Order: sequence, then C-alpha cells, then structure tokens
Amino acid sequence: MTSIRINLTTSEILKQMKVIHLVITGFISALLISQAAYAVSLDDISFSSLPGDKVQVNLKFSEPLTAEPVNFTIDNPARIAIDLPGVSLNVAETTKAVGVGVAHSIAAVEAAGRTRVVINLVRSVSYDMELEGDQVLLTLGTGAAMGAQTADTAVSRFSPADTSTTHAIDNIDFQRGSDGEGRIIITLSDPSIGINMGQEAGQIVVDFISTTLPSSLDRKLDVIDFATPVKEIDTSPTAGGVRMQISTVTDQYDHLAYQSDNVFTIEVRPLSQDEQAAMQREKFGFTGERLSLNFQNIEVRAVLSLIADFTGNNLVATDTVSGNVTLRLRNVPWDQALDIILKSKGLGIRQSGNVMMVAPQAEIAARERLELESAKQVEELAPLRTEFIQINYAKASDLSSLIQTGGEASLLSERGTVSIDARTNTLIVQDVAASLEAIRGMVTKLDVPIRQVMIESRIVNADESFTKDLGVRFGYAHRPGNFIDQNGPNLTGGVGGTQAGGIVETSDPQTGFDVGGQEGLLVNLPVAGATSSLGLVVGKIGTYLVQLELSAL
Repeated sequence: MTSIRINLTTSEILKQMKVIHLVITGFISALLISQAAYAVSLDDISFSSLPGDKVQVNLKFSEPLTAEPVNFTIDNPARIAIDLPGVSLNVAETTKAVGVGVAHSIAAVEAAGRTRVVINLVRSVSYDMELEGDQVLLTLGTGAAMGAQTADTAVSRFSPADTSTTHAIDNIDFQRGSDGEGRIIITLSDPSIGINMGQEAGQIVVDFISTTLPSSLDRKLDVIDFATPVKEIDTSPTAGGVRMQISTVTDQYDHLAYQSDNVFTIEVRPLSQDEQAAMQREKFGFTGERLSLNFQNIEVRAVLSLIADFTGNNLVATDTVSGNVTLRLRNVPWDQALDIILKSKGLGIRQSGNVMMVAPQAEIAARERLELESAKQVEELAPLRTEFIQINYAKASDLSSLIQTGGEASLLSERGTVSIDARTNTLIVQDVAASLEAIRGMVTKLDVPIRQVMIESRIVNADESFTKDLGVRFGYAHRPGNFIDQNGPNLTGGVGGTQAGGIVETSDPQTGFDVGGQEGLLVNLPVAGATSSLGLVVGKIGTYLVQLELSAL
C-alpha cells in the first residue's frame, strides 16, 4: 500500500479555500437563478374540437406570461414546436394522443431552462397563436394558409390575425452544412410573419404574406459553387408579399423548414444512397431480394421451383404449366424475375399466405369465375333471416336509402328486403347472413351522435296571485298548570314567529303547536312553500292557550 503525503503552505490553503468559496457561491447563484427562471410552470395541456374540423390546443400556466412564446414549424414530419423559456413542466402526462382534425398527438419536454411543446400533425396546416393572460391558445386550421397561390403541397407556419401590418425581410443568407446540405437563412423583421411553403414544377416555393422586400435583396443568388443540392435562389416581390423560388441541381433531395425567433431557415439536404435506393424501389414497384439467373433452355417448372427455394415460399404449379425458357438476369429483385417469367409464358399467380399457385391466365380466370358462380348459388340457396336493428341517433329512413342504393353498391342481396318502423325508428331487414353482417357494420359506423351544443334552461312560472297567497293555522295548546309569561305573571296575548314570542310552553318550535297528542289544530290551511310566517297568541282559557299562525309567500 502506497501513501501520498501532500504538504501545503498557509497561502496555498487560503487559495484553495477561496476557490472552494467561489465554487459554492457560483453553485448557490446558479441555483437561485434557476429557481427564478422557473417562476412560471406549465400546469395543463388540453385540446378541443372547433367547427370546421379545426382543433384548439390550450396551454395553461401558473401565472401570465410576460412575452409571447417562440414558435416554429417543421414540414417533414409535419410538426409545430412552441418554446417557453424560463417555464418548468408541471403536467401529469407529457404525451397526449389527440386524433382530432389534423392534430395527431402532443408532447412536452423540459430541458436547458425551458419547456418545449410539440404538436405532431397529420399534414402541415396554418395556425393562429394567441396569448391570453395565463393561457396560450393555438388554433389549427384544416388546410394550407390563406395566401398560397398554386403550391401543390402548401405549408403555412403562422397565420397572423392582422395582415395589414407591414412586415419586411431584413436579410437573406446561404450556408453549406457539414453534411453537404444547403441552408437558406432568412432574417425577418417580425417572428409572426405568415409563411407558405410548397413545391411547384420541381422547385421549392416560399411565400411571405404581407411582407416587403428591400431593393438590395430583390435579386437571384447563384449558389451552385457551394456543392449543395441548391442551385439558385430567386427572391422577388409579389402583389401579396414576397415569393422565394429555390431551384435544385437534382430531384434527389429532401427539405425541411424551421424557425427560431425571427430567423427562418430552409434546409435542403442530399439523399443518402440508402434513401435513394429506397425511393427507387418504391418508384420501381419491386422490392424483393436481388438474385442472378443464367440458364439456357431450362424448364419453366424448374425455374419456379428455384425461385420458391430462394424466397422460402411454397409453390404449387398446375399440370398445364410447361415449356422451356432461356434466362440471363443479373442482380434483379426476385419478384421482378418471377413477373418476367410469368409474362413470357402467359402464366398468372395467386398467392395465399406463403403459398404461390401458378397456372395459365385463362385457367386462373376460369377457376375464379367458377368460384364466384358457386358463391352466388350458395347465396341464392342460403336461408333468409329477419333482424330488427334499432337506430339511436340517425333516421331509419336515411339509413334505409343507403342500404338500398341501386347497383353493386347495394348491401342487400337479390332476395333481401328492408322496411322501416317510423314509430320506433327501427330497421327491419330480411336477408342472408352475409348481407346482414354488412348492414350491421354500416349501421355501427353511421349511427353515431353528431357534435351538438347542449343548452339547458330553468323556467319558473309565476302568476299575479303569486304574492297574494295567504295561509292560516288555528289551534290550541295545553299544559297542566299555568302558562308563565317571562315578563310577568299575567298573560293576555303575544306575537312571535312560528310560536308565541316570549312564551314558555310545550309546543314544537317548528310548528308552534303542541305535539303531545292531547291537543290539535282546528284550522290547518298553510301556504305550500311559505317563506315566512307570523304566530299570534290570541288568548288563554284556563290552562289552554289559543294560537294563530299566518303564512305567506
């Protein structure tokens, strides 16, 4: 075991203590700054559906925001991102599935002193963002933003509420990325400028809505020397704003757009070899593993067996498959090689699972025709069943019209019938089992409640006699001995609420009359639901106390 001894002088110890003090002080300062930075928290994320298939996303904060959040979009995949600097995340679920309109899902994450909310979209659409107190309301549209001219795949980053405000483009710059991508960097005067982005005739077209362009930027930039997919950038003013047309060297590229504050960036990157091959395969139509075949005058059945062994599929060839073929195929997908062989010999293929059946085209067509005729005969001989289908939300007459649509679109067989019971809104269908199952499936999908607004009201009816109702209760109470007036021994009368005020007696405090069972009411006609009453002591007869109660609304 080796020991190390360190000798420090007093001055060195003081220096070390100062360093430790600075580290602790910096840590505490950073902690305080982080706590101050997270003074606001995102407490809730919700969404709702609006008319016109629009969606509104609501971000609820612990207190009002002092500045509008930074937002930007990505068109591939279609997303809207909202950055909230100095805001902490305080929600139970950081990911929510939406599935309403164009909104697919919402995700939130906290990092580096800020919170980012990402709305994943089915396609890129226009949107409005409003800051209302402690809430941020993001309204998603249903299509491209207003102002898109002829873009086939228009994408709108932001649709401003007030398009009359004059915006401008301050600068346009171009850079080459580390992976050979071209970046067009546009500096905007206002982060809320409306932007439409799409493709036209092989070019990337970007429209800046209600935006002016300085004369120094009205030009065409030739950037082919940067060795990126971008060839030229042509920016010019239009009647509705500014249009930027980006032409490329090749069509083998991918592009996306994003924004941070007032800097809008368009990135055009070249496709990798794997991405190009995948695109070619998708365009080509054949995706099988590649093989090479070099045979001369070989039997067709032998080649089919070889391909089946290569793919691992089962093969069934009819007796009518015959003949020889000469092949010289090199590095082609196996499904393309099989298609070439079948076409050269007039053969067809039908696949069920991992079993391939090969036969001449005429034989396959004849077999399928026989199968259809057989199925039709079975349907004609199948027993008819009657089923009562209760319709809850739609009209039975409307669904009946859809079921009985003429031609091949009809869900009824030739022997099927449908009738309506309008009183119970019920369909009475008589048909074979297959048709009944199809009709039930259609009813399940269409008989659903539509979006409605429920208006609830409460009505109170009052006539002229509402305040004129008067009720009376008259009776007597009895107690062995004398009634005692708290104010004196002599009692001649009194006034109170539901009982005589100041009187000590045996009556129920809620009714003012004795409940012992020996006395009772002579008159019992009170006002139902009376809000007030007046109790009177009329007098006494011996040990009997005569009382009167008046009630009114």
